[in-house]
Amino acid sequence: MDVDVKERVLQQIEDQRESMIEFLQDLIRIPSPEGGGHEVQEFVAKYLGETLGADEVDVFKPDMEKLMKHPGYTPVFHEHGGTRPEDKPVVMATFRGTGEGKSLMFVGHMEAATGAWEPAMVEEWVHDPFEGIIEGDAIIGKSVSNMKSGNAAGIMALKAVRDAGIELKGDVLISTNIDEDIGCQGIVEAIRRGYRADAAICPEPTQMKLGIGGPGCQHFRVIVKGNPTYGGGISAIDNAIKVHRAIAELSEHRVDTSIRFFQQEHPELEHRYPLNITIGMFNSGVWPCTTPYQAILEGSIRHVPGENIEDVREQLEDQVRRCADQDLFMRDHPPTVEFWEYWIDHLEDEDEPIVQTVNDAFAEVMGSDPPRTFSVGDAAPLSRFADVPSIYMGPKPPEESMVPEGAMISEEAVSVQSYIDLIKVFAMSIIKWCE
Repeated sequence: MDVDVKERVLQQIEDQRESMIEFLQDLIRIPSPEGGGHEVQEFVAKYLGETLGADEVDVFKPDMEKLMKHPGYTPVFHEHGGTRPEDKPVVMATFRGTGEGKSLMFVGHMEAATGAWEPAMVEEWVHDPFEGIIEGDAIIGKSVSNMKSGNAAGIMALKAVRDAGIELKGDVLISTNIDEDIGCQGIVEAIRRGYRADAAICPEPTQMKLGIGGPGCQHFRVIVKGNPTYGGGISAIDNAIKVHRAIAELSEHRVDTSIRFFQQEHPELEHRYPLNITIGMFNSGVWPCTTPYQAILEGSIRHVPGENIEDVREQLEDQVRRCADQDLFMRDHPPTVEFWEYWIDHLEDEDEPIVQTVNDAFAEVMGSDPPRTFSVGDAAPLSRFADVPSIYMGPKPPEESMVPEGAMISEEAVSVQSYIDLIKVFAMSIIKWCE
């Protein structure tokens, strides 16, 4: 890379440091829970078009009739989303290069999961979750980590390149959506509409590690029956506890299997996601003195890249069936297993050009190669269904814990310096990739 080009861009980032932090604060100050986020999408579309000067800004909503026929579509239970997928706008901005260069897409979600979904419950926060408050090196706010800071870094990186007067040969596309948390329908719709790039970066919070792929994740529901009577009978809760224990045994087996997979196949990966089975919900009963006739367990099962999802589902079904066969009542009234939201797995080769490009850009800025890791998000559908090599990289949390005194959970926060460093890495990646 030309030294003058590099220095001009890095100097732009330093000169605009405060305004780039303020841009992230502006995003945090627009609440965007799952089932919302329309306002933040309007803000982003306007900024990309009017302020940054995109050649084209396309704002569209999924065409469900067509989307449901796409192989990347995953069924979603309506009670898990506050807004239907067809009502969630996607932003796709195109900044055209001079030609004959490789194109790069930044893609990520702007919605933040509802309080009930995230460990960091906003009701327990000491700081205002929608102010973007800065304390020391920490910028605090709901969705700052997952993943407004990463999205902001991609936008600010392109701004720095353009403000430095750099003309790129390749196109840069920036896409945001508010439909990743329950199935990645936003990016799948963009794929269905024909949007492509030669590579993509998804800035999920990887703690400044380079994510070369991610596990698959399948949500499921197990419906367990009982035989109720007033104050007696066979409790569906008791039966569901037996099923829960059986699933826990399967989870231990799958964790051991995934550990061996990483040790043998990918020892370089610092995967942050335990490939276990999580039971996140347990619902049962209609009246305090009546034995429940039904209990519902809802959870998720993760799997390593390349593992056939049909085999994974069958493994869970078989474990539930074996548990039922050991119980006199459940043997004749077996539980049913349903599958819904699914996040596809993917894994890029280490020698994939975008992996090496971001690696080299990181090394130029940070002085060393980034560790490899896993993440989950919109990169996987792009890689699997659009043949777009895609990686993950996002910022770090602050060094010091942000757990307020007396609180049970941590507040969502990102290191300010990590955010600035990420902008620099992305800017160098844009220049290297798009020439």
